[in-house]
Amino acid sequence: MTHRFNIKRFWLVVGLLLLVECAALWAYRSCPRTLPESQCSEVYRRYAHVPGVEAAFVKGFPINDTLGVDVTLLRAADSAGWDFLVNAFNIPKESIELAKKIPEYKVSEWQSLRGHPETRVATKGKYCDTNLTNDDIEMCVCDFQEKEICILHAKSAREIDAIKNYNFDNMTNKYNIK
Repeated sequence: MTHRFNIKRFWLVVGLLLLVECAALWAYRSCPRTLPESQCSEVYRRYAHVPGVEAAFVKGFPINDTLGVDVTLLRAADSAGWDFLVNAFNIPKESIELAKKIPEYKVSEWQSLRGHPETRVATKGKYCDTNLTNDDIEMCVCDFQEKEICILHAKSAREIDAIKNYNFDNMTNKYNIK
């Protein structure tokens, strides 16, 4: 008994395979990409399971055309979470009070030891730790209005300068400063 080749059946199978492939490609592109916790920053892993704190990690956040840095974002989900972040990051009470009184005072920025954003370091002035290089530090930004702390995991002095320029450009554009 011989089987006859059916051209219509062949093209039907090819068409169905193409539809399945297109659907799989669409699903892959539209689904959010998440990293396993082991590939996130140590800071993310420390705070991801703290009650009242929402943690996010972004790999390779674009700072400019040629540079992307890893970013950990910690946001207080409630007042207990904000109190926890304020204490953990040693945010001065004066800064919080100033942000409440002056609406324009929205953010505070500091430099910290790499992997330890809770430890602030001075890189200029008489309190400067002369044993540190720019490769030992990363940038942190606290937004008082949104009750969030952003840690930009810079790996070099060049990346820190690019982050400062990025922050300055965004601030000038957001508040229309000339």
